[in-house]
Amino acid sequence: TQSVVRDALMVGVTFEELRALCITRKGKPWADKAIQSLLYHDLRNKGYGVRSVYDFDRGLIYKLVIPDAA
Repeated sequence: TQSVVRDALMVGVTFEELRALCITRKGKPWADKAIQSLLYHDLRNKGYGVRSVYDFDRGLIYKLVIPDAA
């Protein structure tokens, strides 16, 4: 799941699309709060960022921000 979600965030994904991608090992979708935690806390703790942009056709899109190497 992590690599699929990361790949989707690299190109941009809606929250609804994240819901479809974030499936537990038991086959159930993640709770919305778990997805929000991934976007706003877990990825930041790993040194990444998430940018949200509005797309006229798709709505709010979340994109992964990878920091430049120092």
